[in-house]
Amino acid sequence: STALTGNVGGNAWSNLVGKLVVDSLHLETMGHEYTMPALGVYLSNDKNKTLTVSSDFIDGSIYGDYNYTSLVQSLARKLQPHLPSLARMFAKEESEVDNLCTANFRITDTKVLNELFGIPLYVDKSVNMTATLHDKTQVFMANVVAPQLSYGDLQLSDIDVSCECTADKMQLLVDGKGLVDDGVEVVANVKAHALDDVL
Repeated sequence: STALTGNVGGNAWSNLVGKLVVDSLHLETMGHEYTMPALGVYLSNDKNKTLTVSSDFIDGSIYGDYNYTSLVQSLARKLQPHLPSLARMFAKEESEVDNLCTANFRITDTKVLNELFGIPLYVDKSVNMTATLHDKTQVFMANVVAPQLSYGDLQLSDIDVSCECTADKMQLLVDGKGLVDDGVEVVANVKAHALDDVL
């Protein structure tokens, strides 16, 4: 069964306020089942907008001066000079966008990936994600830190992935450690740049 509680108001998508709480939700797909625990989405719009997500598996917020409906378009424009093929998948018709926001999220459980999609990714310690998007300066920066996780039989630790995207460059930095099947530790340090779909 699903219990949904909502109290959302506003005269446009850009200025919605209120809350939406899903008490529980049972999902089935491709032979997998998953019962999602309580999930709450809270929207406020004072001097700046805040979208807050709270649940047993992910929590965090997006804060700043932005429009909910154009965030994906803003990100696509940042990727356009560097990964145009990927950007075209998300691009919409040309229109003015002027978003400035910061996102902070923490993933504490990946059960939904395991049970619903069959993806063998397990989080042993919380994964922290941060991102900043600024249209006027044409900057997008993101960072993912995963102290300890596993994918199937592969044990990973000290994972740190950073991405910086400006009008002139896109740079990706990846650091981390992994234990292969025979227990040998592999240390990775990767630095990559992207331009015109070439990494």
